[in-house]
Amino acid sequence: TADSIQLHASDQSVTFPGAVTVTGALTNSGLKVKKYGYNRTTGTSNNTTSESFVALHTQTFTPSSASSKVLVLWSGWVYVDNNNQSVDRSAASLQMTRNHSGISETSIWETQFGQVYPENSGMDFITYGNQSIIFVDEPATTNEVTYTINGKVQATGSSLYIADGSTSRAWTFLELAG
Repeated sequence: TADSIQLHASDQSVTFPGAVTVTGALTNSGLKVKKYGYNRTTGTSNNTTSESFVALHTQTFTPSSASSKVLVLWSGWVYVDNNNQSVDRSAASLQMTRNHSGISETSIWETQFGQVYPENSGMDFITYGNQSIIFVDEPATTNEVTYTINGKVQATGSSLYIADGSTSRAWTFLELAG
């Protein structure tokens, strides 16, 4: 029935007998960034013509606590070229995996993208754009974690490129503590 609750320095806990509804703004919730990592790469493209996943871009991050959540952000200029093949689409898949000492590589995110064409006479078609991944990971380790972007094409003879020429790709890691 009180209008407010105060916590005193000697005892920082409050027990409620049931569910609590918060109205208004919740401020200073305690979610903080413990650690930050960033890497931007330009220049050399990474590409594949494989119809099985191939590693295209890798970055490492070391969490400071095994209970931390890591917000992983990746962005890259991506395009798929059908290379004048007589196909009616250019499509590819991207996959993010996590790997560290003591575990095997684990797929944690995956998507497909592409375009269907009105004909398949061998005309050159390219699908391109910026692809972004936003993923909250719980690696449950303080070992160095390797995150990898894997790619594969969906049509024989096509090529998948990440960050060709002067365009860039970037990783950002935010370790969250709550």
